[in-house]
Amino acid sequence: LQHNKKGNFGIQDNLKITYPTTKNRRGRLTRAIYKWCSLFKGNVWIDFYNRLQRLSFKKHSSTKRYVELLRKTQPDILFFTHQRPPYIAPLIYAANKNKIKTASFIFSWDNLASKGRMAGDFDAYYVWSDLMKEDLIKFYPRTKENNIYVVGTPQFEPYVLERYKMEKAGFYSKFQLDPNLKTICFSCGDISTSKNDPLYIETIADAILNKGITEKVNFLVRTSPAEEPERFYYLKEKYPFIRWNYPKWTISRQQHSEIWSQRLPSVEERFKGNS
Repeated sequence: LQHNKKGNFGIQDNLKITYPTTKNRRGRLTRAIYKWCSLFKGNVWIDFYNRLQRLSFKKHSSTKRYVELLRKTQPDILFFTHQRPPYIAPLIYAANKNKIKTASFIFSWDNLASKGRMAGDFDAYYVWSDLMKEDLIKFYPRTKENNIYVVGTPQFEPYVLERYKMEKAGFYSKFQLDPNLKTICFSCGDISTSKNDPLYIETIADAILNKGITEKVNFLVRTSPAEEPERFYYLKEKYPFIRWNYPKWTISRQQHSEIWSQRLPSVEERFKGNS
């Protein structure tokens, strides 16, 4: 980030908002690292830090088991669905030791500027867009252009698959909407990214009640699949005319540092949702 921050608002903002202000040991150490990296940066230093990282887990028992597992199974390619978690670094190392090709899908929004450093280097990359491809070449200059594949956004494929199609009449019927009215749809984030959603919903609902919105409308709210909808229940009681869509996503794994990332949509949820 320090190496690429010049002229890049996304990286500058990321460095600013993640700068620690706590006075505990971790905060002091992290500030020291920030200072160090502002002085000792560049591709030569980045390569040096990567070598230190690999040395730190080279002789670890888990790394040795990864090396042995891949030696026995000999996959043609080791594919990672996320490029950033630090715990995949020993697997990348083990694949390199066994001369097994690696590839990663860039799990990200349509930019790399706001993201941290990848956990390691891969032989191939699958990215959302040409913009992301350009960023990848810029931030990781040793990446070969012909090893980057623009594949779009696979997670959004259900929106264009015919088997998930829903007729307009069925949609209005499912959510008990008046087909003769325009519909306001509000899609929520989870509490960590969009804590003011209840306020926004209440503001819209009051505008409907008080004629701030001059024509009659349907109001449909979809809560975030990354959290349970309990924080909105009081609004359901207060404004009975609001129609609600609670996503049918299941948690595939409880013990995870980012539990939201372990939520998976049901087949029904892929398009239709749950009223």
